[in-house]
Amino acid sequence: MTAGTVLNSLLGLAFYVLLARYLGVEKFGYFSYLLGLGIMAAEIGDLGFGSAMLRFGTGEKFSEIFTLTFLARGLVCVGLVLVFSFPAYIFDHQLIYGAEVGGVVLFTYLITQSLVAKQRYGWYAAGNIFGNIFRLGLLALLIFFNLLTPLAATQIYVLGLGLTSLIGLIVIRPKINLRGALALIPEAWQFNKNIALSYGMASIGAKIDIPILYTLAGPAAAGIYSSAQKLVSVLPQVAGAVEGVFATKFSDANTYRQYFYEYLRVVTILCIGVLGAMLFAPIIVPLFFGNKYLDSIGVFQVLLFGIVFFFFSGPPAAAILYRYSKPSCHLFNSALGLGVSLVAYFILIPSLGPTGAGWAFVIASAVVMVANYLWLKFIR
Repeated sequence: MTAGTVLNSLLGLAFYVLLARYLGVEKFGYFSYLLGLGIMAAEIGDLGFGSAMLRFGTGEKFSEIFTLTFLARGLVCVGLVLVFSFPAYIFDHQLIYGAEVGGVVLFTYLITQSLVAKQRYGWYAAGNIFGNIFRLGLLALLIFFNLLTPLAATQIYVLGLGLTSLIGLIVIRPKINLRGALALIPEAWQFNKNIALSYGMASIGAKIDIPILYTLAGPAAAGIYSSAQKLVSVLPQVAGAVEGVFATKFSDANTYRQYFYEYLRVVTILCIGVLGAMLFAPIIVPLFFGNKYLDSIGVFQVLLFGIVFFFFSGPPAAAILYRYSKPSCHLFNSALGLGVSLVAYFILIPSLGPTGAGWAFVIASAVVMVANYLWLKFIR
């Protein structure tokens, strides 16, 4: 699964690299702004069902949790259209496409998390890889015919997710169980109520950087920051894939400690590679994005430094959630990370621009990592 995730991430990176090169800094910044709003809305609208799919979908309740999640996603999508319609009408009509992105991301998450719950890791990776290849092909066509715009790029992104979802649906062939879904609501609510708020706040803290940067410093700053962020974006996907493998093994008290330290060893190896990549940033950034993005080098290095703290937060966060079932601790950490992030963004961005957004990520990631280990020690 991890190897497939790395390949998928590299294909995704190739999409953003080509896009950034041909759109230019400001237009790429605007695309990143639209995409960031949509993905943030989707992750807030997840309402904890992504984790619930892993919690309930690995056993006999798959059809029930799939149906319940599908219904919840539908209601959230209606809400997204309503929420995005007002600012789209007042400020920028194209903001409505953020709702489109958010809705498609939500349903794609449903399918991909279903594949993980069923431990169909190969198909999980394959679906994402085919979606990214399809997306790259569409991008190449638009570049060839000189039709590429930020809005067209968002539609390519959506179509790629659509293919990923279609492949996943063919593989899992889910059955709708409305009665079972309704019966599962009380149990799912008990699991989701803290997770929903927790992941919602974590998503705001992780995704609000580009909207704030775009607002405070303009599209060029957003483009510079986003290019560095896209280079780094491979790494959180790898972290998510690793967590997905270990999360299902943490519930067994007899083997938990073994897998926890194995998780730590994997994270340590990954972090050594991340720190090494910082040295090659002056080569990596222009190699991928060209000389127009040289200002991204420092931002890239800062974000890589923050990823180290992010990686080391993985084992205790997974243990808190999947071993000890303490979503309230996860909620506290998410609130803490969001608060620190927002304060840091508004203090650092006006003076440091995109680099300030990067340092805000470092500070928030370090604080959350320390909090995770403190919670783990406290609840054992």
